[in-house]
Amino acid sequence: MQKVRAALTVLAVAASAVVVVGAGPAAADDEPALEAPTISLVAPATLPRNTSTKILGTITATRPVPAGTLLAVTRTDPESPAGVALRPSTVDAKGAFFIADTMVSGGDLVYRVSYAGSDVLAPATATATIKVPLTPVRLSIEANPTTTPYNSGVSVTARLSNVAYPGGVIEIHADPYGPEPARRITLRTGQSSVQVRAVHSLSLTAKFLGTTRFAPTSAKTVVQTRVAVSTVSTRQYKTANLGTVSYAHFRKTVHPYFTTTMTPYPHRKQRLQFQVHSGGAWKPWKNVDLPLNTVGKSYYTLTGSHSTGVFYRVRAAYLPGTSGDSVNYTTYAPYKYFTFTK
Repeated sequence: MQKVRAALTVLAVAASAVVVVGAGPAAADDEPALEAPTISLVAPATLPRNTSTKILGTITATRPVPAGTLLAVTRTDPESPAGVALRPSTVDAKGAFFIADTMVSGGDLVYRVSYAGSDVLAPATATATIKVPLTPVRLSIEANPTTTPYNSGVSVTARLSNVAYPGGVIEIHADPYGPEPARRITLRTGQSSVQVRAVHSLSLTAKFLGTTRFAPTSAKTVVQTRVAVSTVSTRQYKTANLGTVSYAHFRKTVHPYFTTTMTPYPHRKQRLQFQVHSGGAWKPWKNVDLPLNTVGKSYYTLTGSHSTGVFYRVRAAYLPGTSGDSVNYTTYAPYKYFTFTK
């Protein structure tokens, strides 16, 4: 008995040990009083999953519990909330016993030891709780492509990389930058990829909801969508190549007229960026911000005096923030080249 008590004392003072004492119920007034044994349990406060443990215990009373007495043992945990019976524990001649088990579920594992009682001893119970942390997992989310044209399909893949698929649920939350509602897509067990349609840029979040064994986690990425944009000129008297580049040719007395078409959005503007070729390089000349109408059109007339023999180019641009919103990705139309003649 001294060896068992010494062992219990060492475990009890350890930083991870939890000592729980239980006793039997009080006798009713009309029943003869039975002595209530005391059950003491010493268990680790916490253990990782998939490790084995041994919970030590004693049952003591003035009249000792006979050696060979079986104590019922149950364990409740998140996977077995109603409890599961473990192998009964046998009391030795000194009242000592132990419970051996392996931590499979995460969460709080509650061990309950019960003595059924006898003619001279009342029933008694005691419990001990071991906290088992959930196993962390690594979750990633990838979009293909990460930048895409307006209103295009995107393949979104979520992966758990450090374990085989542990069951449970992965949700993909697609939160558009525009006014359309957020979407939630639930992936079945074993499924990892879904298709989403990106009208405006999307914030994508994968959420592993966790199980009784694996911890929840999340990962994020962004899909950027470009607008559709183009610019055409009118009033030129001809279009001809200079070298390998096509130029619109205007009389110097004519004011070029540019029409830009861009994916519409409330209060959106487009920027016309003009450049001039000088000193052997293209250099910024002027920028013009123009509002789009409800169908995504804007119009601009280039006025002023026009010099002949000078080469220009212009393009339309959608610039997040500058264009009045930030629901799409920076997009440039191809340059249009022009020059003036007599």
